[in-house]
Amino acid sequence: MSKMKKGLAGALLAGVIVGGLSGGVSASSSGLTENGGSEIIESSQGVTESYVKDTQSGFSTNATSGEISGGYWIRGKRDGRVVSEYKHYQKEGRASVTNGAGYHDDGGWKAKNVWSKADLDWSFWGTNKSYYDYR
Repeated sequence: MSKMKKGLAGALLAGVIVGGLSGGVSASSSGLTENGGSEIIESSQGVTESYVKDTQSGFSTNATSGEISGGYWIRGKRDGRVVSEYKHYQKEGRASVTNGAGYHDDGGWKAKNVWSKADLDWSFWGTNKSYYDYR
């Protein structure tokens, strides 16, 4: 095989490997949330708590307060950390966070009525984000 063909094949293979490993962090492509939602946590934000409803479409971008037809979500900035805590009343629930440096913490799937908790150091650059999910 010529050097040109080997170089092209190597570049294509590297593109496939890198593309598959660094697909970026987004709720739709990485599986961070299947049914839940997310919220960008601003630097001036404290901790927010609310009831969140199950969604019919499978993805929600906003938390809805007042109904216990899903779970309870706590998220925000606490003591220099971005936090997410979630429990679902009828299903398994999971909380996770991503900080502006690109690190991700996942509280793991927990049984109904058991808190899943995730937190990371707050990042002053990039986007700090909290997630919840249920199944």
